[in-house]
Amino acid sequence: MSTFKRIILADDADDIELFQSVAKECNESFRIVTAGDGLKLIELSENEEPPDVVILDLNMPRMNGLSA
Repeated sequence: MSTFKRIILADDADDIELFQSVAKECNESFRIVTAGDGLKLIELSENEEPPDVVILDLNMPRMNGLSA
């Protein structure tokens, strides 16, 4: 079974903390880059190495998940 190495997670702070905690228990090799809104997600995707997975909340401030 293949595992994801790089994840961009765009969500609010509480959900980011929860996801990071669960991911750490599952696999220490995850690299999770976080964004609090859609604009930060776009900035990260332009400046970072492409992730294996992007997880985003649909209800984010400034730019929501549908627009991002």
